[in-house]
Amino acid sequence: MGASDFSTKDFSYDDDTVGQTIPAIEKFNLDNDTVDVIPVLKEILLINPNLKIMASPWSPPAWMKTKGVMDGLQGGNDGNKLKTAYYAAYSNYFVKYIKAMASHGITIDAITIQNEPMYPGASEYSSYPAMPMSAIEQANFIKNNLGPAFRSAGLNTKIVIFDHNFNLSDYPKTVLYDGGANTFVDGTAFHCYGGSVNAMGEIHNLYPDKKLYFTECSGGGWKTDPKDILHSFFGDLFIGVPNNWGVNVLLWNIALDENSGPVNGGCTNCRGVITVSSAGAVTKNYEYTVLSHANLVKPGAYRIGSSATEADGVKLSAFQNPDGSKVVQLLNTNSVEKTVSIKLGERYINKKLDANQIVSLVW
Repeated sequence: MGASDFSTKDFSYDDDTVGQTIPAIEKFNLDNDTVDVIPVLKEILLINPNLKIMASPWSPPAWMKTKGVMDGLQGGNDGNKLKTAYYAAYSNYFVKYIKAMASHGITIDAITIQNEPMYPGASEYSSYPAMPMSAIEQANFIKNNLGPAFRSAGLNTKIVIFDHNFNLSDYPKTVLYDGGANTFVDGTAFHCYGGSVNAMGEIHNLYPDKKLYFTECSGGGWKTDPKDILHSFFGDLFIGVPNNWGVNVLLWNIALDENSGPVNGGCTNCRGVITVSSAGAVTKNYEYTVLSHANLVKPGAYRIGSSATEADGVKLSAFQNPDGSKVVQLLNTNSVEKTVSIKLGERYINKKLDANQIVSLVW
């Protein structure tokens, strides 16, 4: 929703405050998205019309914030927040966005309220659209403004909280503990840049009726060893997330250029799932290989319980697809080969796994 740290520039959907009537958001428009985001999404939906789309803002319009700029690092964690006087206006901003996208034939299945709400002020990066938002602030915004606004507008779009790292899981616990906010919340979103995926399981144990989403993990110059990439992306995410009750895994970004761009004040050495050079050449990175395995688990699949999700350095998760086919995904984290025996009712499958190998079995 609006600009991110990988946009070509800063923008929101209502940057003009002249003559603005609060909270009408009278000058709301998707002009910037009609250049690239909307046309590309329409192409994607022609390929897969059942695709579900989640939208996340990096920042509200600058005029809604205490420092009057989109740069989240202005004032650190104590500054540049959403002004409480504009909570109703920002709720209307979400409603207008969802309806405007629908007018282009794009259904927003879910939104998160703020990308990485605990991050601004603790970055080595220069500046990019961002906004600190405490758990209490997020709970108040949901129960007093956003939730009622969605209900009044008749929207079925899901509200997903948090959207930050595993090691900050006290945040969603605080929001979900608030009964007024809890009523409107569909689930919690997590990122990979700190802590353990097991934090998702902890939230499930406390609030088993709420979904768990995994919404961001990037590769980059800090992780180039194929072994490390396979262990973290396949083992921690595509095996670890569903084993901790997660319903999806999203990687960030799908495509970047050879200079890790476009860069908008943020990460300068991130890696996309694919790299598209300025000349148009496409390089499939290791994250692409991981996604190719994950693609064997189809939308609507159920995770199947197993007696061992990690044994002797081998991680696994099992699924049943809507068509009845079954998938077992395995990762050998050892530096030596391992042979695993998988018991399926009265049948056994014996499979040799090379060192640090990922294997998907489908039948």
